[in-house]
Amino acid sequence: MAPPLRPRAEQPGQPAPSVGGVAHLRSNFEIWERAMTEIHIRKAIGGDAETITELAIRSKSHWGYSEPQMATFRSELTLTPELMESRSVFVAESERAIVGYYSLCLNEHGNLELEHMFVEPSQMRRGIGTLLFEHARRVAIELGFTQMDIQSDPNARQFYLKLGAALVKEIPSSIPGRTIPFFVADCS
Repeated sequence: MAPPLRPRAEQPGQPAPSVGGVAHLRSNFEIWERAMTEIHIRKAIGGDAETITELAIRSKSHWGYSEPQMATFRSELTLTPELMESRSVFVAESERAIVGYYSLCLNEHGNLELEHMFVEPSQMRRGIGTLLFEHARRVAIELGFTQMDIQSDPNARQFYLKLGAALVKEIPSSIPGRTIPFFVADCS
């Protein structure tokens, strides 16, 4: 087993940093490192459909959408065991609880699409979304795809940009008068 990754300052023989703000970086690294060791990703099963749907709705509502908007999103975010059969759906678990998930499907253009990706609001900013995204990328490669299309919630724009996805355009949302970002992520 490889030794755990540590910030440079924690490597044997390295001086501890004395610059202000490093504690913040160390804290973020520790959060990420903890997420890496506590999170397990597995293929979803039909029995996960209700839990996944509820998680997606909680995650979407975290961003302050109105009740009429959430009513529209509920129908878009509802997964059934039957619907899951036509997609590749994976869940992230921590202590046997589902804390995030993503689904891949073929869109109307025959491209692989990261259809959904949501993290439990109480677990956001712990690295789970990044783990799920990188897992989706690896699955895309295994399936023989070189890129993934992503229709994103506007609140996730910076997340996808940080992970290297290219913003291609803004497209109409299911909410009238609103647009959402359309990304392409390289999977080669």
